[in-house]
Amino acid sequence: SGSVNRIETYGQHGTRKKDPASSIRKFSKPSPSYESVVRIAQKRKSLGFFEFIGTFYANIFGTIGWLIATAICCAIPIGMIILGVVYYGDCRAEPYIPIYLIVFGSFSCLQIIIIIARRAIRKEDEKGAKSSMNPIECLIYLFLFAWFIAGNVWIFSIHPPDTHESLIESADYCNPVLYYFAFGIIIISYVISIITGSCCRYYW
Repeated sequence: SGSVNRIETYGQHGTRKKDPASSIRKFSKPSPSYESVVRIAQKRKSLGFFEFIGTFYANIFGTIGWLIATAICCAIPIGMIILGVVYYGDCRAEPYIPIYLIVFGSFSCLQIIIIIARRAIRKEDEKGAKSSMNPIECLIYLFLFAWFIAGNVWIFSIHPPDTHESLIESADYCNPVLYYFAFGIIIISYVISIITGSCCRYYW
């Protein structure tokens, strides 16, 4: 009588079967994880490169992961400063290697302190205007990048140096702890850069 005809199926005992398609339509909802990833990707239009990197890791790892990552990032620069001071003058092959560790470690610690301060300010004033990177931070990033390139030249130009104790008076001698620590820091930096670049390429 004017109503739309419905096709219903019944089982052996006259009970009505549920339409599988209607169940799928009823319970199909957008995936929350997908929506969160989309929101992160959309933010890249309004954020700078370094702000996007920070936002990406903050969303992926959360507060606990951020604290662990910060602790590791603080330990590495402090170790660079300590080893650079302890083994200062113990690398005849390239005297700038301990200086490289001391300077890079010091500016990295300063960079981490600024990042932590910015995060704390952002939490206190979440409804305020969005904070942006100041010129001092930009200069620190540029200096660290240039200093990192210089460190590559100093470290790889003497690879492998004389590290045996019997060759300590040799002009090609470099303390093995000092050299291989600096060498390892360079390699780790490249690995982190590749991982970060891959993540940014996926979400950018």
